[in-house]
Amino acid sequence: MEDDGLYRLLAEPFGGYYTAEGVFGPFLSGEQVTTRLNEVLGVGLWQFHVIQFSVDQAADEVVALGELRAFIDGQWITRQQFGGQKIKRRKGGEINSLADDHKGAATDAMKKCASLLGVGLYLMVSSATWHQGVPPRQAEAARTARTARPAAAAASQAPARPAAVPAAPATAGDAPAQDRPSDAATGRPPKCMQCEQPLAEVAIPARGGRPAEKWTVNKLRYQGLRKHGMVLCSDCYRAANALAAQAG
Repeated sequence: MEDDGLYRLLAEPFGGYYTAEGVFGPFLSGEQVTTRLNEVLGVGLWQFHVIQFSVDQAADEVVALGELRAFIDGQWITRQQFGGQKIKRRKGGEINSLADDHKGAATDAMKKCASLLGVGLYLMVSSATWHQGVPPRQAEAARTARTARPAAAAASQAPARPAAVPAAPATAGDAPAQDRPSDAATGRPPKCMQCEQPLAEVAIPARGGRPAEKWTVNKLRYQGLRKHGMVLCSDCYRAANALAAQAG
C-alpha cells in the first residue's frame, strides 16, 4: 500500500460487534464490512463474487468460495476465502430457504476475504491457547544442535581407522548406553524427544551401494535435528523417516 494510512483505515476497530447463539466469537455484519470497503476503498474500486457454491451434506451446510478484488496502489489485488452457512430448517426438518443459506455463505466468504485486508481482523479469535516464547522441545533442539553439529562434522572428517586396529567391541559386556559419556555439555547421553530414552550408538547396515557404518550418539542426534528438527533415538528416527517417505 502507498502508506500505512490506508491499512489503518481498513483495520480500524468498529464501535461494536455482534454475538449469536451457536456462533463462535464476536463477529461483524455484512453491512458493516461493505460500508467499510465502500468508504475506504471507494464504491467502484472493489469487487466481490462467489467462485463456487457447494453443499456439505454431512455438515448440513452451504459452503462458498469467494473472491474479493480491490484496487490498491494502482493495481488490482485478489484475496480468496471460504465462507459457510448452516442450513436453516423448520421443526419438521424441511429446508426453510436454501437461497438465504447461499446468501449467508456468500456474505461469510466476503467478510473473511475482507479480513485479509485488515477489516475486522482484530475480532478473529482462536480457541487455542497462546504461549509466550519458544516451545520447550524446539529450544532444546536449538541448544543441542550447537553441540551436535560440530561433533558430527568432526566425526565425519576423521580418517578411517587402520585395519590392523580392531574396532571397539560391541558385546553384552560393554557398558550400557546410558552409562557411556557423550559429547554433550551435560556429560550424559541426550534423550530422545519422542520416547525420552537415552540415545545410543547404532549400526547402519550397508544398502544402496553404501557401506555399513556406525553412528555415534552425536551423529545420531545431529541427523535427527537435520532431517526432523528433533533429537531422536534410532527407533524413532527410523519411524520418522518412514512417515516422511509415506507423506511423499
